[in-house]
Amino acid sequence: MTTAATISARLTLDSSEFNRNTTLAEQRIQAFSNKMKSIGSSLTQIGGMMTRTFTLPIVAGAALAGKAYSDLDTQIRNIQSITGQTDAEMQVMRQTFIDLSTDLTKTRDNAVSLAEGFYFIQSAGFAGADGMEVLQVSTKAASAGLTETMVAGNAILAVLNAYGLEAKDAAYVSDVLFKTVDVGVLTFEDLASQLGDVVSTASMTNTSIDVVGAAMALMTRKGISASESVTALNQLLLQFISPSTKMKKAAKNMGIELDVSMVRTLGLAG
Repeated sequence: MTTAATISARLTLDSSEFNRNTTLAEQRIQAFSNKMKSIGSSLTQIGGMMTRTFTLPIVAGAALAGKAYSDLDTQIRNIQSITGQTDAEMQVMRQTFIDLSTDLTKTRDNAVSLAEGFYFIQSAGFAGADGMEVLQVSTKAASAGLTETMVAGNAILAVLNAYGLEAKDAAYVSDVLFKTVDVGVLTFEDLASQLGDVVSTASMTNTSIDVVGAAMALMTRKGISASESVTALNQLLLQFISPSTKMKKAAKNMGIELDVSMVRTLGLAG
């Protein structure tokens, strides 16, 4: 009986202890569960933040990169349409544009803009290595002149074609244009957008590009805008090519014969 009573009492104590332990375990499990829910909520918030901060920009960047690749491919195909080069040759050219775009000492343009500029240069009559030489001069001029390769290239090409110059002369032309901007009161973009209106007339009178640049620099320093300077200079040169009756009379009164050979011989300053 004693033994039975002892076992019974022991079982009762063990049962009570078990219940207490079970209750404590349940409380701990519940507390742990609540903590995990809190952590889960935080992780969800963190996940959303990381999606906004990292994932979405990465996806957007990938999409942008995909578009850039597509745009570059379009320009490459445009170039191929006028050069007739093979796909393998065009892949080499593609890599050339990409490599050039990563060299900050030469350009601030991306590969797509460089390819577009090259297409424009090719269309203007400078192909292959000559075209690439003009492109490199143009994009370097654009970087220094705070404009786009197409803008700088347009100015350089206008001069090269008007005077019948070669690709190797592109650097000299670029230097003259920058000196004009440096001495005058105009931007490179102002000069580039206006220059085409006078260089053809200037070449017909043997008026060199450095004289044209000097005249524009002088006029803009006197307060005349770049566009007005080009118009005035062009009209002046045209009077030597096809002088008006009034100009002929004025020249005759000064004892000179006004014709194109005069300006070709004496130069514009003369």
